[in-house]
Amino acid sequence: MNFIAPDCKLGRHVTIGRFVVIHPQVTLGDNVVIGDHSIIGQLPQKGRSSSLKLKVKPRPTKIGTGSRIGSGCIIYAGATIGPDCVIADLAAIREDFKLGRQSIIGRGVMIEESVTIGSYVKVMTQTHITGFTTISHHVFIGPHVVTANDNKLDREGIQVHQVNGPTIKKAARIGANATILPNITIGPDSLVAAGAVVTKNVPGYTIVMGVPARPVGKIPLEDRYASKFR
Repeated sequence: MNFIAPDCKLGRHVTIGRFVVIHPQVTLGDNVVIGDHSIIGQLPQKGRSSSLKLKVKPRPTKIGTGSRIGSGCIIYAGATIGPDCVIADLAAIREDFKLGRQSIIGRGVMIEESVTIGSYVKVMTQTHITGFTTISHHVFIGPHVVTANDNKLDREGIQVHQVNGPTIKKAARIGANATILPNITIGPDSLVAAGAVVTKNVPGYTIVMGVPARPVGKIPLEDRYASKFR
């Protein structure tokens, strides 16, 4: 049995699976598919010991035309997902998320609050995107990548202005199992090798690898992708 709040707006030819919960202030565009056991518009909660305080405000949730949400997904209130995206099974997406068009969020991916991801992006299986991260267009992020946003590891009662996830520029590529530390900028068309631990900014068109990651070369001119897109 499904629950769909009375004020939800459903487009044409929407397909909703079994045991789906759709909370208030949700809009589903035309041809959206919602898989079994998913929750759309979940209200955020904060623990008493959380350093970041919950913002009280209306949180409409929007799923763009033609997007597909897999089974067992949780999409929190305030998320905006663009047209023709795929959110794979068991993904969890927190509040105030923005996703462009034709992007893919893989199976079991965790995206924390206040993340912005552009168009034509692929985030692969079981990656963790920390809160307050910005990812530009045409970025590839491999499986099991971990990002962080707090250099103090929750000591001393951090404030919102002290929390900064990575900024990943256009057409950058992040290999499997890489770790990106807080407030790092990954330049356009750069490549972070699998297993690297990125502790410093990565210039554009640069290949880095190792622990900690160090530059080992440049992306050849013929392979540079970012310049093709504005």
